Amino acid sequence: MAQVLSIREICFEICLQLKSSPAHPVLHPGPWMGDLLHLALCSRSIAEEAMRVLWMVIHDAEPLLRLLPGLESTSVVVGGDQDWLPPFEMKTYRVIRPLQKDDWTRFDAYSRYIRHFHLQSVSSLAVDPDIFRILSHYELTPLFPSLVNPDWSNEFRRQAAPIREIIPQIMPFLGPLLRKLTVGVHASSWNESHDDLTAFLHMIPQRCPSLETFGFSGFSHHPLISLSFLGQFQKLQRLCLGSDDGGWSPPMDAALLCSLSKLPKLLELSHITVFGADNMPSLIKPGFPSLKTLTIDSGDLRGVELVLKMLSPTLQHCSVGSAHGGTYNEYLACLGHISSKGEFLESFEFGCIIAPIPPPTEEAVSSIVQAIFTLKLPRVRALELSQGWEEDCVGIISPSDVEQCSLIWPQFKSFIMTTSFASFTLHSLSTFASQCRSLKRLVLDVLDVTATDATALPHGIPVLSHGLQYLSIFSLEGVIHPAPLAGMLDRMFPHVYANSSIVNDDVGLLISTLQTARRDQEQRMKLTSLAGC
Repeated sequence: MAQVLSIREICFEICLQLKSSPAHPVLHPGPWMGDLLHLALCSRSIAEEAMRVLWMVIHDAEPLLRLLPGLESTSVVVGGDQDWLPPFEMKTYRVIRPLQKDDWTRFDAYSRYIRHFHLQSVSSLAVDPDIFRILSHYELTPLFPSLVNPDWSNEFRRQAAPIREIIPQIMPFLGPLLRKLTVGVHASSWNESHDDLTAFLHMIPQRCPSLETFGFSGFSHHPLISLSFLGQFQKLQRLCLGSDDGGWSPPMDAALLCSLSKLPKLLELSHITVFGADNMPSLIKPGFPSLKTLTIDSGDLRGVELVLKMLSPTLQHCSVGSAHGGTYNEYLACLGHISSKGEFLESFEFGCIIAPIPPPTEEAVSSIVQAIFTLKLPRVRALELSQGWEEDCVGIISPSDVEQCSLIWPQFKSFIMTTSFASFTLHSLSTFASQCRSLKRLVLDVLDVTATDATALPHGIPVLSHGLQYLSIFSLEGVIHPAPLAGMLDRMFPHVYANSSIVNDDVGLLISTLQTARRDQEQRMKLTSLAGC
């Protein structure tokens, strides 16, 4: 059924259609700007919507600040004292007289339209953000009441700002409609600003009840800060407690995990830390009804197991970066939870460090191998597994272990298996490749050739003509001459990119030579066929 739009909505859509570029007219004053202004002058009904479109995205703060009498601007040169940042000009503003109620009329009239505010710090449009902290002292309400997404950056500071410096800069942008907030602070200033930061974080749910994305990086080990406020964001969709560059995030206890698991719209939970000692299994209940992406940076296998146990079968991407310590049974339990809830899982990365004493038994290794290659992940495209085993592999992956992969991983594209208890043999690798015909990337830590009869190669391996594009084998278990090994790999993967990461330079060079010879032969056969016609 077609949706009936109101007159206001129709006018707004007309204005959006005239705006050919999402950039602000101050940055890119295209021909649409004049058309929009002329249209606004022709109709009172459309004038309001034209203003909404013109001001909804702001890349340059200067036109807005010019609306306030009583401000004086000066230009200063910033940067140039460091090699990585050339000097650039920045506008700084100061209040030269008291701002009265009438002074805010035009500023308030236009600022209410702003939904996306991009504050540049290193460009020809750079404005010192400190002016907004100053202006907030004159207003009891948010400076931008309709603001949804503030985006400001301080690239001229190579690192995140100190806590007591960045909080006043953020406060003017907080409002009831805000949907996205990302904060990075100096962990070094954590001690002296702990109380300030605690108060700031704990008041955010009241200031920003519509928040959908919240990110925070720069946590410090001591003193810890309570994260219980996170469970109050009923509209939260994405929560990030770290960064891709590393850093530390506080361990989540059972109470926090339970409160987060009840958030109905949470889609992404990333860069978290979980330890089994911080959680009581009796408090762990199924939850996370909408979660699609989970990233665990640190913890132990017991903590990871408890989180995976809570998940609903909605997960699409799961990454466990480094789980230190745990038992074989806990590792198998983690795989079991993923298998039982992996109906929609597209990528799974599981890195852990197990240092067993004594070394694992053959039965334990066999159980792990079987659990890995029977994971029920019908939509998985990428698997990356590491058990953190730094000694020689103690087991092998047999052809029978991998002969069902085509049934359980029909859309498989990438497989990475490093520092593992068990390694592929030449024949199990061939079986694995024949089962996973869609595989494009394969990375193995060790290839076991100890029981290989070099005289039977390469003809002992069937010609697969597999479409694999990238192959990396870090080392061999056993000794084999490069020539038969290269011949076998070429028969399996004739389209692979030949490089030194395939065991060593000799094997990579031989594969490249075989590929060149085959292309030459195919070209000669093609010419002969044409000549015969």
